[in-house]
Amino acid sequence: GQSRLFPGGRRVVDASINEIVNAPVQIEAANIMLSAHFSLWQHFKSRGLHALLPLNCYDAVIVEFPKTEAAAVRNALHAVLPNPPYYQRLCDHLGRRVKLSFEVTCPAGDFVV
Repeated sequence: GQSRLFPGGRRVVDASINEIVNAPVQIEAANIMLSAHFSLWQHFKSRGLHALLPLNCYDAVIVEFPKTEAAAVRNALHAVLPNPPYYQRLCDHLGRRVKLSFEVTCPAGDFVV
């Protein structure tokens, strides 16, 4: 998520130091994923797809869709996930880029990229 609190004084901060140090990276990663989720939702909606994003997760994209939309969903994932809008703007602002990659799995076993 985008916010963290560590109330309880120095003892709590000392016990949470790993989480505190990782927070800036995790917060940016969460923002990138929020951007990806929204872009995928727009992509599906603009093309009249029935695909849904039923869960907002900071490190995964879960898509539910009819089997007939598998190719369109795969195309959307490949179009959006390597370069979501927030990530584009962040890279432009920083003047550098790290390649993002992803893998697709399907519990049913019939959707693999």
